[in-house]
Amino acid sequence: MFKKIFNIILFVILLSSTVFSFGKNKVQYRGYEWYYIQSEHFDIYYYDNTYKLATFTAAVAESAYVNISRDFNYDLQNRLSLILYKSHNHFQQTNVILQFMEEGIGGVTELFKNRIVVP
Repeated sequence: MFKKIFNIILFVILLSSTVFSFGKNKVQYRGYEWYYIQSEHFDIYYYDNTYKLATFTAAVAESAYVNISRDFNYDLQNRLSLILYKSHNHFQQTNVILQFMEEGIGGVTELFKNRIVVP
């Protein structure tokens, strides 16, 4: 009985995720020429004239990493990629994440691809 209920719930969840995303296409208004900088633990990707933002992000990320690694006794095994966007409108056009980005999303972390995408 439990298995049957579980299968029904799983079917409803999968069906609802496809129904609610129908018709929400990502429009990409322009292409970007990407650059990147490297800090000790991070690769920061940026575009246009956001080099200062990228260097600021690298400094803040390294500072946060020092605190987190000390507090949780954890060290990164691989480099972490940070992908920066100048605005939320540019972030919603991203093709890094396939899902449609709603208005309130402040960033996405992809565990398996080891990257973070933020506006």
